[in-house]
Amino acid sequence: MMKSLPNLDTDISPLTLGTMTYGTQTPESDAFAQMDFALQNGINAFDTAELYPVNPISRETQGESERIIGRYFQSRGDRENVILMSKIVGIGNMSARNGEPIDKKQLIKALERSLQNLQTDTIDLYQLHWTNRGAYHFRALWGYEVSQHSTSEIEDNLLETLETLDNFKREGKILAYGTSNDTAWGVMKMQELSKANNIIKMSTTQHEYSLLHRIYEPDLSEISQRENIGLLTYSSLACGILTGKYGKDGSQTPIPSRRHLNPDLSGRASSPQVWNATRGYLEIAEKYGIDPVEFAYRFCLSQPFVASVIIGATDIGQLKHIFKGSQSPLPKEALIDIENVRRLFPIPM
Repeated sequence: MMKSLPNLDTDISPLTLGTMTYGTQTPESDAFAQMDFALQNGINAFDTAELYPVNPISRETQGESERIIGRYFQSRGDRENVILMSKIVGIGNMSARNGEPIDKKQLIKALERSLQNLQTDTIDLYQLHWTNRGAYHFRALWGYEVSQHSTSEIEDNLLETLETLDNFKREGKILAYGTSNDTAWGVMKMQELSKANNIIKMSTTQHEYSLLHRIYEPDLSEISQRENIGLLTYSSLACGILTGKYGKDGSQTPIPSRRHLNPDLSGRASSPQVWNATRGYLEIAEKYGIDPVEFAYRFCLSQPFVASVIIGATDIGQLKHIFKGSQSPLPKEALIDIENVRRLFPIPM
C-alpha cells in the first residue's frame, strides 16, 4: 500500500531502494540492474547520501553512490519516476567536508555537490543524516548523555538549518526535508520552530528499526502519527541477522557476508541477548511458513507509523529475494507472538 508524505505529490512505495553499497560492494553494472528492477516492480523511491558508499567509508569513494545514480538517470531518463532522497552527513565524519557541523554554509556546499553528483536540479527529500549535538543511535544508547551544548545555541543552529532548507524549497532545489537518527526532543523542537516561523515542516524521519531494534517506540512513533511524519526504516534485517544466515545462535559466518568484513556488525552482534531474541523471531517465521527476510520486512510494514522500508542489497539476486512477498503486513497472530518474544528481550542490541 502506497503512503503519502507531506510536501510530496507522489505517494511512496512500501519499499525504498537503498544504495549505500553502490561503488564498493556493488559494482555500477549491478547497481543499474537493481534500479531497473526497482522501477519495473513498483519501487519508486531511491535513498542515498553524500557519504555513501560504505563498507568501507572513505574520502576516496565518498559521493560515488550519488554519482552512479546520476549516471543511471542520464542513461535511462527515468528521473521523473523516482522519489529521490539524499542526506547531508552530520558532524564528525572526516570523509565528507572534513567533518564540519551542519549549518547554512555546509548545507549549501553539500546540496550543490549532491545535485551535481546526481545530475538533477531537485532532490525530492533532503535529509539531515545525524545531529550536531549527538544522539543515542549507532549503538550509543547505553552510554548516551545529553550534550553540554546550551539549549539556546542548539535552537539557533536548528532555526538556521530550517531557514536554509526553506530557501532551498523556494528555489526548487528540494521539495521536502527529513531528519535521521534524531531524538524525540530534536524532532519536536524542529517542528516547534517550523510552526513558529511558518517555514518548511518535517516530512520524514529515518531511523534504524527492526524486530531487534525498536527504540523508535513509543515516543518517536507517537510523534510520527501525531505530527504526520513518516518513518523510513533502515537496517530492518539487522545487518543480516534476521535472515538466519548467521544461524539462530550466531555460530555461522558465511563468506562473503557483512559479518565477515565486520565481525560484531557494528555492535549489533555483541550481546548474547541478540541471539536469544533472533532464535525466537526466526522460530515464529518458521511457525507461519514465512521466509525470514519477508517476515522481517513485513513486520515493519505492519506498523502504522512506517511510511517505507529501505531495502539494501549488494547484488540483484538479493534484491529479488527481498522483493518477493515483502510488501504486506503480517497476520495478527504472528504480531502477538512477536510481542511475546519482545517482552523477554525488549532491547537486545
